[in-house]
Parts: sequence; structure tokens; C-alpha cells
Amino acid sequence: RRRRPGGSAAELVGDAETYLKFERPSLEFADAVGRLGRAVFAYRFDWQSPMPGLDSGHCLELPFVFNNPGAWTGSPMLAGADPAAIAGLGDAMQSAWAAFVKTGRPQAEAVPDWPPYDETTRLTMCFDDIVAAVADPAGLGRSRREI
Repeated sequence: RRRRPGGSAAELVGDAETYLKFERPSLEFADAVGRLGRAVFAYRFDWQSPMPGLDSGHCLELPFVFNNPGAWTGSPMLAGADPAAIAGLGDAMQSAWAAFVKTGRPQAEAVPDWPPYDETTRLTMCFDDIVAAVADPAGLGRSRREI
């Protein structure tokens, strides 16, 4: 409820499922890899689909990562979205992924400074209309019972 004030029961259940199935295991894995001394770069895809009820659903980031919105023509999850916003976010994501493959660091001109993730700050690059590194967007610094 704290993360989505005024959310409906269905939205809160969806948030809890997302947290338990995707967010928490991903960040626990990032924490474990970081403890091994490896560089970790965490991201979260927060862009909202214009399709009512979809929000930022699983696999919505694929047209952006591959920067190929034309291949998704007719897809309800992109219907009504601003083509310029899709192109800009696609450029940012694809350039970051390509830089990571090439250098081991997802730093690219189209993306703000992307510091490594660690258990203390939990800096995570959030991809949305504004792309920015955010400290602990999942709220794991608090007791998990509070989330």
C-alpha cells in the first residue's frame, strides 16, 4: 500500500506478484554477485504502456531493448504510444546494452552515468520517460515486511 497509495486490490496483488517473482529474486541475485566482487549493473523498466491495465508489464521492454518498434506494429502494448518517446527510449536502452556487450559497462552517450549496483546504495537505472539512476527503487533498504 505504501508503494501504491490508493491502489486497487488487483493492483496491489499485481505489485506483490511482481515483487516476489521478478524484483526480489533479481536484486537478491545482484547482491550475491556483488558480494563475489563482480561489477553489477541493475536496471528497471518503468515505462507505462498506454493500454489500460497493462502498466509496465513483463516483456514490455523488448521493443525498446531491440529498438525495433516496427516489428511490434499492431501490438496492443504499444498502441497509442508516442513514436518519438518509443524511439528515444529504444535508443537509450539499445545503446546501453550494446556498450555492456562491448565493454562490460552499460555506459553510453544516450544514457546518464550508470554507476555499479551495490547492496548499500542499490543504485538501479530506471528506464522510463526520464532515464535516471535511482537509489533503492524497490525499497529493500527497509524491512521486507514493510514493502
